[in-house]
Amino acid sequence: MDKIKKSISLLIIILISLSFTACRSYDYNLNKDNTIKTSSSLSKNLAKENTPDYNEELIPVDIIISSDSFAAKLYTNKTTLELIKQFPITINMKDMNDNEKYYYMSSHLTQNKEEINDIKSGDIMLYGNDCIVIFYEDFETFYKYTRLGYIEDKDKLINLLRNNKDVKVTFELNIKI
Repeated sequence: MDKIKKSISLLIIILISLSFTACRSYDYNLNKDNTIKTSSSLSKNLAKENTPDYNEELIPVDIIISSDSFAAKLYTNKTTLELIKQFPITINMKDMNDNEKYYYMSSHLTQNKEEINDIKSGDIMLYGNDCIVIFYEDFETFYKYTRLGYIEDKDKLINLLRNNKDVKVTFELNIKI
């Protein structure tokens, strides 16, 4: 009987969670109390995709590395919304371990660290609360990161980042309102 109660409770929680996510829309701004302001007009412009770990709306952004432009998607979470408030931003990213570019920001972002295990080229993550990382090689890791998003053209990214130690990177929204 106790298992049935737990199963019913879990089902109710899942149904309630799904009903809340169906009503979400974002304008990429946070209120002073860090709650998200909503706007239905921007919700229509978000790309919807299914990825293995995330089934949510994704935020289209452009990432310019040196003079090459890359389409990218950011996950819709508190961390990326805080980051987007700073867009457009241009940073100088340094190479580490011949598999990633990193940059320590002057401000801190909310963390939602998780064990990633398998890093994929194109992954964009936050290490700690202030280090943006773009990975350009696949590898396994025991470090914890906050997922931010991913760059779509991995082959072009790999070729560019393998051949350049330090790169100038610009992040900007790609949303037409």
